[in-house]
Amino acid sequence: VGVELTNPDSQKGSKANAFTYIAPVPALDGVSPARGPIEGGTLLTLSGSGFWGKPTVEVGDVACQAVTVVDAKTLTCTTGPGAKPGPVDVVLTDQVEQSAGSAAAFTFEAPAPVVAGVDPASGPTDGGTLITVTGSGFYANTTATVGGQPCTSLSVLSPTALTCATPAGAAGVVPVAVRNADDRSGVRDAAFTYVAPIPPV
Repeated sequence: VGVELTNPDSQKGSKANAFTYIAPVPALDGVSPARGPIEGGTLLTLSGSGFWGKPTVEVGDVACQAVTVVDAKTLTCTTGPGAKPGPVDVVLTDQVEQSAGSAAAFTFEAPAPVVAGVDPASGPTDGGTLITVTGSGFYANTTATVGGQPCTSLSVLSPTALTCATPAGAAGVVPVAVRNADDRSGVRDAAFTYVAPIPPV
C-alpha cells in the first residue's frame, strides 16, 4: 500500500507501494467430525488460527463446499462427493496461497457392503467353483469368505459385483460374507451349498 505524510500546513508527500500488510499464516489444529460418508454432505468444523477472507479447503482430492469463515479461529465447510474410502489429509489454502494441513484428519467411510445373491449357489466340497457375488458397496480392497474361509482369485468387477473361487468346505449350506478395508461387512446366510461327491459304485 502507499504511505502518505501530511504536515500541519497541509503539504503532503507520499510513496506508492511503500508498505506491505502480511496476512497471518494459517494453522489447522482440528477437524470435526473426523469421519463421514464418501457421498459427501458432512458439515465440517475446522479449528485453528489465521482464518480470513475466502480460503479454499481440500479434503483429500475433493474440494470442500460452502467454505465459511466464522472467525479467525473457526471455519465450516461441507464435504463434496467423489471421494475414495479411507483416511485423507485436510488442507486449507488462503487467498495469498499460504497453506495449512492436517494429515489423515478425516476418513471417508464406504457404505457397508450388501450381499444380495450368489451364482451358482452350489458347488463341490473340494472348492474351486467360480461364483459371482452381487450386491453393493464392493471396492478394490474388498475381501470375501464362503463358510468363513477366504474366497480365492477374487476380482471386483464393479461396486455391485465380484467373482471369486470357493475354498474347500464341508458338505452343507454356508453363508457368504463380504468385508471392506474399514472392516464394515455384509453377509448372506445360507447363500452357498457345498455338495459332497457321489461315492463310486
